[in-house]
Amino acid sequence: WAPIGMVIPEILRLPASGVRKLTIVVRLIDLGNPPTIEYGFGESPLWANALKFELLSHEKGYEEEAEDQDEAHALSLKLAMGVAMADGSIDETEGRVLKKWVREAIAPYEEERQQELKAMYNKAMNDAYEQATESALVLSDITARLNEIGDKTNKLQAVELAYLIMNADGRIDESEITAITKITKSLDLSPEEINN
Repeated sequence: WAPIGMVIPEILRLPASGVRKLTIVVRLIDLGNPPTIEYGFGESPLWANALKFELLSHEKGYEEEAEDQDEAHALSLKLAMGVAMADGSIDETEGRVLKKWVREAIAPYEEERQQELKAMYNKAMNDAYEQATESALVLSDITARLNEIGDKTNKLQAVELAYLIMNADGRIDESEITAITKITKSLDLSPEEINN
């Protein structure tokens, strides 16, 4: 008996966390006439066997990360709406900044996915607007959720969008500065990181 390969669980990119059922396919092939194999599937080799096992993964999977990324963007838009409404109303230029940000966020995706994300982000902005007009938008709840699911990049993007909103109308309102300061502190970001 001789080892023919190994699996290092820590480097596997799995779709989700938790118990994952994996299959490892082992093939004996003729190197002089190798079969065509793509994504684990292909022609019959000289011999093949499938080994099944379970792996407990504590890391987020790529599907979970994608869902979290979408939610982090929606939360960023809510925070931006909170900054825009900090002075009591949303300016037309602030609205244009939000729309441009959404267009850029959905641009890499195919049309159907763009429509899904656009609907999600529009709902987030509309909900935040309604809550802000009723003085019911709680920024600390939004930042708490962003702290749960977001990474440092998500947090910095949220603060960057908040600054874009603050500067959109050419006026810096004290209430907007206060809102951004609260957001920054709640996201555990240092002033140095923000300045950079």
